[in-house]
Amino acid sequence: MSVMHPFSNLSRQATPSPRLLVSARGVFVTDAEGTEYIDACSGLWCVNVGYGREELAEVMAEQSRKLSYGLSFGSYSNEPLIELAEKLLRLAPDGMCRVLFNNSGSEANDAQIKIVRAFNNLLGKPTKKKIIPRHGAYHGS
Repeated sequence: MSVMHPFSNLSRQATPSPRLLVSARGVFVTDAEGTEYIDACSGLWCVNVGYGREELAEVMAEQSRKLSYGLSFGSYSNEPLIELAEKLLRLAPDGMCRVLFNNSGSEANDAQIKIVRAFNNLLGKPTKKKIIPRHGAYHGS
């Protein structure tokens, strides 16, 4: 097996026999033997609206033909990004006026640290830089 699967038993990875998922619909995923499973993790939290949603597939295909990825570094942006940020801000508590999108939890944590450091610099506290993590704080592992 050429893939190392995170959060799995390493000794089981020595044999090339992962559960091969071949299809999905709604909350269910199906393996190569036809066994159906409820995907309780929603594709590791990125498919929480379910699999096989035709209306989402159509919107995704349409957007992909126009702009499959929208760079948002520096002064670049795109309409779907702006629309989503505005929708999130309408749902957010009063006083929030910006959304910072990230690709992962570690990237979000890195961004938080940079923002807090920049904020303290603006407050005239350039030496306030310590970050105190909790032991075992990453998903409790």
